[in-house]
Amino acid sequence: MRGLVKWLIKKLFGGKDTPDVPPQRRTSDPPGCTKNCIPNNPYSKRTREENLRSKRSYEELMAEHQQKLADYKRDPYAFDNQGLLRNAPNDAVRQSIIQGRIQVLERQIAKHAGELAKINDALGL
Repeated sequence: MRGLVKWLIKKLFGGKDTPDVPPQRRTSDPPGCTKNCIPNNPYSKRTREENLRSKRSYEELMAEHQQKLADYKRDPYAFDNQGLLRNAPNDAVRQSIIQGRIQVLERQIAKHAGELAKINDALGL
């Protein structure tokens, strides 16, 4: 199977083991950008009202996820609606499930914070 994959890659990419990938091109700041500019900001093409509405939504989502995270850290068994913790074979698996859920919520909060930064950049804040 491995030989077939190598053969297929060589056929697709003209005898090379890997495709030619151009280096990441660094984009300059957009015109009129004064500080902490985010290149190719998708929110810069939207109206101010749309961005303000999105900003409120992301702030609400962040607050909601931060509350979920705090509640889950306080009592993870109260939020075990699928029975994963209750049916886990041992404590190591339970801790792994709990840590995984915490990491998911933290990543979601970080993602929302990143989107908020883009919106604030588009709004000039």
